[in-house]
Amino acid sequence: LKALDAALDLDGSDARGCPPGDSPGCVAYDPADVINLSVSFAYGQPEDALALFVNVASFYGSLVVASAGNHGDVPYIVGSPAAADGPLAVAESRFPAPEQAEQIAPDASRGPRINDSALKPDLAAPGAVRSALAGSGAGDAPFAGASGAAPVAAGVAALVI
Repeated sequence: LKALDAALDLDGSDARGCPPGDSPGCVAYDPADVINLSVSFAYGQPEDALALFVNVASFYGSLVVASAGNHGDVPYIVGSPAAADGPLAVAESRFPAPEQAEQIAPDASRGPRINDSALKPDLAAPGAVRSALAGSGAGDAPFAGASGAAPVAAGVAALVI
């Protein structure tokens, strides 16, 4: 939640939008354009604390991209915060073989959302094993699943915005 709070800057501590010499009470909201959340808690409720915070981020203009989870093809298992109304929920897709069409990964969480059967996830993105910088950036680590697919979708969104 602290990272989301920093990305939203709801307290105006990032006062870049205040003109020089403006009053000390000047508050300029400067939320991040795109926020990626590669976290997921099974059977996400659209009204749990993280989901509500993500909805606030969406309200203030941030596109929140959240991984739907790797809980398998089980009804109503889309994770939180992806289950909330605000975020773009992303499942993992894979290419089973070089000449085959992309498919939803077997372990990708699928909807509908619990309680109201709203359709989630919203889209699928490539999430097969990738190499990502880890720790200090001195090495790399495998990065797969919905946690790998969400940043792919977030990166594409950031390029478009």
